[in-house]
Amino acid sequence: MPEGEVRCSVSMTPDVSLTMIVRDVAHILPACLESAAPAVDEVVLVDTGSRDATVDVASKTLARLGIPLEVVDCSPRARPDLFLEDTEELGRELGLPGPYSGLMMLADYGAARQAGWDRCNGRAIMWLDSDDELEDAGAVRDVAAAVVAEGLGAAMVRYDYSRDAEGRTTCMLRRERIARQGGRWAGVIHEVLIPDGPTRPFDRPLVVHRRRGAGGPAIAHRNLKIMFRQLAAVRARGEPADPRLLFYLSSELRHFDPGRAREHLEEYCSRSGWSQERALARLWLGEIAEREQAWDRAFVEFAASAAEDPDCPDGHFGLLRALYMKQRWHEAAYHGMRGWELASQERQGEVLQHDPTARQTVSPRYLVPVLIHAGRLDEPGRLRWPRRPEIRTCSSARTSSTTWRSVRPSSGSARPRKRRWLRRPRSRLGTRLASPRCWSLLPTTRRRLRGCSPSWPSRRGGT
Repeated sequence: MPEGEVRCSVSMTPDVSLTMIVRDVAHILPACLESAAPAVDEVVLVDTGSRDATVDVASKTLARLGIPLEVVDCSPRARPDLFLEDTEELGRELGLPGPYSGLMMLADYGAARQAGWDRCNGRAIMWLDSDDELEDAGAVRDVAAAVVAEGLGAAMVRYDYSRDAEGRTTCMLRRERIARQGGRWAGVIHEVLIPDGPTRPFDRPLVVHRRRGAGGPAIAHRNLKIMFRQLAAVRARGEPADPRLLFYLSSELRHFDPGRAREHLEEYCSRSGWSQERALARLWLGEIAEREQAWDRAFVEFAASAAEDPDCPDGHFGLLRALYMKQRWHEAAYHGMRGWELASQERQGEVLQHDPTARQTVSPRYLVPVLIHAGRLDEPGRLRWPRRPEIRTCSSARTSSTTWRSVRPSSGSARPRKRRWLRRPRSRLGTRLASPRCWSLLPTTRRRLRGCSPSWPSRRGGT
C-alpha cells in the first residue's frame, strides 16, 4: 500500500465503529472480526507494517459480513516517528538483556490507537486487539446507546485476560471499551483511553483474550525496552516520571528483577493519587518480600495494601500468608475469614487486574490449617469451594500404595454430601496431605486431631 493511503468502502453513517491495531495477524484476525460483526457498523484497522496477508484477510472477511472497512497505514515507512529499532546499542543504553532482533518495533501504541480513533465515524467507538474475542456481542449496541443517551465518556467492560485449561478466569480487569467520540489515548505502552466524560461499569458484553499469539518474529522484552527508553528520556529532561509509567514498568520487572521493581513501586506509591492502584502496588511489594521470605516486611506491605483498599480481599489474603509463616494463628484466622467474605461478594466495578480463581483456590490452602490451629474447628467445613476443584494426590514414601484424594462437592453444595475418609495412610495424620480441602472432612473432635500438625504450605516459604 502506498504511504499514507487510506482504503475505504462505501460510505455510511454508523452507530458503532470498531478500531484495532494489527500487524501480521492474518491467522487470528477472522475470529476476532466475526465475533464483533453483529455489534459494529464499520471497522477501522491501523496497520503497523504487516508483511503477511492481514489487510487482504480483513477485507475479504468484512466483505463477506457486509461491513465497511478502512485501513490506516501506520507502518515504519509512513510513520517512522512511532517506531524504534531493536538493536544492541539500544540494549546497552537501557541495560536490558538480549536477544536483539534488529527489527523496527512500534514504540507508541497510544499514538497508533489515536490514529484509528480519529478515523471512526460512529456515535460510539469500540476497540479490540486482534487476539480478543467478543462474547455476547448483542449487548454492545445497548451499551453504546446508554453511553450516548446518558452522556457517559466510556463504558467499563469486563476483560478476561487469561483463563486456565478448565476455562476458569485467572486474570480479570475492566477496560474503557466502548466510548463516545472525543476521548484521547495516552501512554506509549499499556495505553489508556481518557474519555470525554464520566465512566460506568457494565456487566455485558464480555471481551476474552485468547492468547493465540501474533505472527512474525517476536521481540524479546519489547514492553520493557519501550518503557525504559521513555523513562530515560524523562530523567534526561529532569522531569518526574509519570506514576502510571512507574506502575507498569514495575509490573513487567517484578518477576525477574525484583530489586528494580521495588524501587519503582516505592516511588510510585509516594506519588500516586489513586488508592486502589496504590493498594495493588503495595500488594506487589508484599509478594516480592514474600518470595524473599522477609515475612516482617511482607506483613507491613500487605497491611498497607489492606488499609489502602479495605474492600479488596487480596491484602487480607496476603496477611493470612504472612501470619501463617509467623504462626500467629488467631490474627491469621481473622484476616483469612475477612478476605474470604470479601472474595465471596461480587464487587461492583472492580477495575484493576486480579485473579478470581486464586482467591478461591489458593487462600484455603492456608486458611483451613490456620482455623484448625486457632481452635475454630467448625469453620473449615463451611468454606465454599469452587464448583470444579482441582483433585490432587500425594503418596507417602513409606506407604507408596496409599493415596489421598479430596472429595468433589456436589453441584451447588457448600460442602461434600458425605463426610468420609478415603483410605487413611499410616503416616502421621496431616503431614502428607496434598490439599487442606481434606481437612474439611475431619470430624470436629479433639481425639481425631490429637498429634496433628498440618505442615502444608511449608513454613519455610513453599506454597
